[in-house]
Amino acid sequence: RIAVPSTQGVFFFTVEEVVRMEADTSYTHIHLVNKKPFVASKTLKHFEEMLEGFDFIRCHKSHLVNPRHITRISNDHDFILLTDGSKVEISRRKKEEVFQQLKLR
Repeated sequence: RIAVPSTQGVFFFTVEEVVRMEADTSYTHIHLVNKKPFVASKTLKHFEEMLEGFDFIRCHKSHLVNPRHITRISNDHDFILLTDGSKVEISRRKKEEVFQQLKLR
């Protein structure tokens, strides 16, 4: 479980229920399985460091995805599609790193 601070207190989530995280200046929108997005009062960088041992993938400066929720990579290799139906861009700068983490190419 991970502890997530917000303006309403500290909430706890399992790593498995986190689909993706999206940066919003000093806040992070955490998209969860079967729940509405949760806004945390920490940066995406904070969560990237916290989740380092859980294989989360930083595919874009604004996105951190849980590889357990990836359903496919688009044909042009520009997007990751996730179990919640969301489509997250893979930045050109992160593409090689993403493919290495997913053992592609």
